[in-house]
Amino acid sequence: MQNWLGGAPNLYDISGSAHFINKCDNGIVIHRNRDPEAGPIDQVKVCVRKVRNKVAGTIGEAALSYNRYEDSFP
Repeated sequence: MQNWLGGAPNLYDISGSAHFINKCDNGIVIHRNRDPEAGPIDQVKVCVRKVRNKVAGTIGEAALSYNRYEDSFP
């Protein structure tokens, strides 16, 4: 994370070592943009970085936008 440019971290950035990645079955990162110049700040990314059991799902990303008036992620 020393050279962080604002993007969503990977699983190595979260713990700082490979031990965390080797132990977990599913690695999920929730990332919210804090820089208005890099993209919308009301959008949250749900990033699935690791899935050990392929029956449980696949690696990928989904974007959610927050609606202030309804207080929800539609």
